[in-house]
Amino acid sequence: PYDTLGGYCTDGRLAWLLSGSPKIRNISLDGNLERLSDSSWFAIMTENNLEHLETLWFNTSTNMSMESIKRILEECPKMRRVGRLIHLREHSGGARRDNLLQLLDKGKQQNWDVDFVWVTPNKQLNLVN
Repeated sequence: PYDTLGGYCTDGRLAWLLSGSPKIRNISLDGNLERLSDSSWFAIMTENNLEHLETLWFNTSTNMSMESIKRILEECPKMRRVGRLIHLREHSGGARRDNLLQLLDKGKQQNWDVDFVWVTPNKQLNLVN
């Protein structure tokens, strides 16, 4: 049961939609997301802590950074799946897998039960740098 927000998604549009959706469980974003940045998530979580959010998925490139993901993980206790992390700003072209490795390490340390998807769901990650 995923609802997909598609098309041209800006910070303002996403903040407007999600700030008033306190019980949202799954977010799947697709389409033109290049104008979607960290500021939208920070604005959303000022009004809605997304306490029921379980899944966050962005299918195309964004202008979001790992800072958004860290904040979402801190604020969303029910989060179980985050993907496609390759579409974050600092990962364009597949660079910076060290961010993923740091996230996986923090997840182990804090005993998170979160599936972090780099590119393909259910694919075993090759963690060799």
